[in-house]
Amino acid sequence: MRADEVTPVVNGFTEDQHYLIKGRINEQMYLGSKRRYEIETEEGHTLLVDFEEELPTGKDIKLSVHRDKLYIY
Repeated sequence: MRADEVTPVVNGFTEDQHYLIKGRINEQMYLGSKRRYEIETEEGHTLLVDFEEELPTGKDIKLSVHRDKLYIY
């Protein structure tokens, strides 16, 4: 999956690129002061996302994530 295949979120207050991530949290990791989540998208892709809020494993999510917080492998 390429970064340009992820749907950009339209927001009226910034020109920064945010992406809408929909899926389920499979795993979470703590890297010092930040949280990183492994998310399986509805299409079956696995993404790693840094997100400040604590979210439970197994939760279905819909997040707006800045492009520098998204890791696609």
